[in-house]
Amino acid sequence: EVVPFRTVVRDTRYQAACFSNLAQGWTSFGVRSSLIPVLVVDVLHRPASWTGIAFACAAVAQTVAVGPAGRFTDTVGRRPAMILGGTVAAVSIMAVPFAPNIWLLIVVLCLYGIASAFLGTAPAAAVGDAAGHRSGTAVAVFSMCSDIGAIIGPLVAGLLADTLSYPAAFGVGAALMLVAAGLS
Repeated sequence: EVVPFRTVVRDTRYQAACFSNLAQGWTSFGVRSSLIPVLVVDVLHRPASWTGIAFACAAVAQTVAVGPAGRFTDTVGRRPAMILGGTVAAVSIMAVPFAPNIWLLIVVLCLYGIASAFLGTAPAAAVGDAAGHRSGTAVAVFSMCSDIGAIIGPLVAGLLADTLSYPAAFGVGAALMLVAAGLS
């Protein structure tokens, strides 16, 4: 059965999934990918290569967590997975600018990677629940939400880091994640 998009867009599960994807795009691409390389070099005084090492460790943590996150999403529920993922993502991304050394930064990024595993599985499953089998438009809009975050996030994060501070830039990403968790 085809669920009309106008029906899908009114579904709170779909709305929560879209906002979560926007927050994830904003935080992963806007804050994490654009500011952590600068933070590693300018604040932690490490070579730029440490950014790649930190991101690689986080990617491994996320990859290992995808299976358990998917099982959690299917057995416990989409909503609890989105709340857990959003909350852990918010706390871990907010801790990034306060990491006193590269090792704690790697730990915090690994926690963010684990949270991202939940935020990659649960919102997508919620979209499927809300939209049904033939849901091309709903999936496209859901995907564009992440893209919007990935486009606007680096601009705002860079502006906040330049005019206020790194914690302010990371704080906006954390706030978006908490709002997403609250909407779930």
